[in-house]
Amino acid sequence: MLGPILVGSPDESYSVFLGTQIADETRHTHLMLRLGAEVAGFDPEPRRMLAQAWNDSDTPHRELTLLEGELVADLLGTPMDYRRWLRAVVLFHLVTEGILALVGQRALVRTLRRLDVLPGIRTAYTAMCRDESRHIGFGTHALRVGMQEGCADDIYDVLERAIPIALRFDDRDGRRGEAYRAMCADLARKHLRTIGADPAFAEHLLGTGTTTAGSIR
Repeated sequence: MLGPILVGSPDESYSVFLGTQIADETRHTHLMLRLGAEVAGFDPEPRRMLAQAWNDSDTPHRELTLLEGELVADLLGTPMDYRRWLRAVVLFHLVTEGILALVGQRALVRTLRRLDVLPGIRTAYTAMCRDESRHIGFGTHALRVGMQEGCADDIYDVLERAIPIALRFDDRDGRRGEAYRAMCADLARKHLRTIGADPAFAEHLLGTGTTTAGSIR
């Protein structure tokens, strides 16, 4: 998914950074493939593993994956379109990495540390969290520049589509789901402030997302 974002990069310094991110994501992919085969018991062949993971995923995971595919495919068709590039960055860097990955990885590291089990996996995810922090910093910088250059409508449009889906992840078990949504909302507010989003839009967005999440119980 990251390849088209690199190809469509509007700035040489962005391209240099995204090249390093692709190296990071390759390491993360090798880790997840190994965990899938050795821990989760999936087929070790990557295509078959992805098919099994897709079949095991729930509706919000599928919706967000399809939205990401839509935005990246749209960018791939017109790789030098700056607005389409920003739309892909919103989903990839701010929502998927900046909210979902960060919340999930931090929760996993805390749990493994508390239980004092699987030290290798804990070390790997701690390193992944450090990588994600770099990626998120890049994404929020690029989106802040995009906001300043008059592309707020495109950024807001993707956020309005993606944030309500993200807030429905882990909506299956009472208080843990509520705690999860609160962590996601806190991160979303932080990132929206960083990119210079209108505070009224942020509250509208998170209010919509929370209402949508609660309505599917």
